[in-house]
Amino acid sequence: MNESEKQIPWHPRIVIKEHHSCGILVIEKPPGLLSHPNDKKSIHQSIIQAPFDSKTEAFIINKKNPIFLNNRLDSPTSGLIVLSDSQKCKQYLDHLFKENKITKIYYALVKGIPHSREAIWQDRLQTSKGKNLRTQTSRSGIPSKTEMRLIKSTRKTPIPISLIELRPLTGRTHQLRVQAASRKMPILGDGVYGDFKMNRLLEKSSQINRLCLHAREIRIPLPNQECLTVQTKADFENSI
Repeated sequence: MNESEKQIPWHPRIVIKEHHSCGILVIEKPPGLLSHPNDKKSIHQSIIQAPFDSKTEAFIINKKNPIFLNNRLDSPTSGLIVLSDSQKCKQYLDHLFKENKITKIYYALVKGIPHSREAIWQDRLQTSKGKNLRTQTSRSGIPSKTEMRLIKSTRKTPIPISLIELRPLTGRTHQLRVQAASRKMPILGDGVYGDFKMNRLLEKSSQINRLCLHAREIRIPLPNQECLTVQTKADFENSI
């Protein structure tokens, strides 16, 4: 960790995976932490333990050196998050995310076995507003698209399970969790869209007590035409 990183009040469970000279920061978030605090009470449960300005999407550490948040993960989801240490870098990354030029790859442990090794998941998803966000498939929803690839599967467990790779081509709220559940392959440990009986069985048989969804890899085109690739394994990958 360099001197500038030491000045950032990271949560102690955060791992810094990359700090590129152009200003890009890639960190690994464990399950259970917030991508940013929702209020003053939740600052200590956030990846950076500092106030967050939702308008500028920045952690306010001091007036001269805000840290900008470029993408988010649900609290139960683990894996890679992208931040930036300057307004210029944030604008560059925001443009790449908007144009879908940043590749994000997730691993998920799901109930059942897919019918095919590869598939394109296309749905229309609608998110309800309110205190508890909920997303569901709906004819009037926004088009959502994900590429799915089977990594491995087994029938030797109490229920058949599979490790799958998911590459979202759109970024809707709870997209991967809802798309998996709607295909009767809920992600293990999902307390909102999952199979609650299966979750209890999983915890009892394998001691896994988490949402088995992990942002495993990210590929970011750099201004010099090179590509920054960062990877991190999920703790549940060896469970199958």
